[in-house]
Amino acid sequence: MNSRIEDIAKVLKDSSRVVIFSHTAPDGDTLGSAAALAMALEKLGKAVSLACDCPVPRYLRILPLKERFRLKPEFEPPYAAVAVDCGDEGRLGALLPQFLAGEQRVNIDHHWTNCGYGEYNLVDAGAPATICLIWPLIRALGVQPDERMGLAAYIALATDTGNFSYRNTTPLAFALAAEMLETGFDIAAASEALFRQRTLARAKVIGICAERMQLFDGGAIAVSGMDLSDCRRVGATEADSEGAVDFLRDIDTVEAAAFLREVEPGVFKVSLRSKTTLDVSQIASRFEGGGHKNAAGCKVTGTLQSAMEQIRDALLQQLSEDR
Repeated sequence: MNSRIEDIAKVLKDSSRVVIFSHTAPDGDTLGSAAALAMALEKLGKAVSLACDCPVPRYLRILPLKERFRLKPEFEPPYAAVAVDCGDEGRLGALLPQFLAGEQRVNIDHHWTNCGYGEYNLVDAGAPATICLIWPLIRALGVQPDERMGLAAYIALATDTGNFSYRNTTPLAFALAAEMLETGFDIAAASEALFRQRTLARAKVIGICAERMQLFDGGAIAVSGMDLSDCRRVGATEADSEGAVDFLRDIDTVEAAAFLREVEPGVFKVSLRSKTTLDVSQIASRFEGGGHKNAAGCKVTGTLQSAMEQIRDALLQQLSEDR
């Protein structure tokens, strides 16, 4: 059952120490939402720790408080624990025990797969991004957002809506973006850093993606991937593979795409995207992953070829069922 936003605000106001948890393999929404909420709580005099079991990706280098994210909380219980943008407890990764150790456990998220694992839950699958729930929570706390909070929030919203181009871009997304922009941050500089600059390694990943690309069903399905030897050869980190799946999806004939990246021997992280009706979250759930209708992820095991074949077969099956 969902909690009232006023009740969650009261929990946070009554807590002297708060740990905010971002999900493993973090993106702009989980980190931007966490940073914006942290700055709001610190305006109220709270001690706040930011925790994520993975480093902040390089493409989010303009994120305020990026240096504050730790692989574990900075202090021991008692504290209130807040999970942001974590569709299920597993998305907390290695930090799940620390989240469960919270005296009050708050779950704020916009994934339809979220089952309400917190003591307090603010979950809305219709929200364009989790920041769309955090932003009104900040207002409920009685805090006036400043420029850095606006930037952190905008990073969350812009990245999760594909720079306001994905199907989750609603009138609410634009209305909240306008509020964030009113705080005074430099939107041109933010857009340049988030959506236009890329490392040389990231450019080389796109090259590998294009070279390995396989098309199926008359070009409706695109699958590509890279293994650990590829990553070493071009010096690519996980962040450098961001955007490869979008490169595949943007081909004019493609309805759904998948890009696989080997993250440890025999284990591949899969990014899934679709344009219209095909629900890639259903495919991700078959492999114990999750996400949204048009953007999801999971992991598969095997060789690069066998992993690509598993995902190809799942995509083709889903496409057949949707017809």
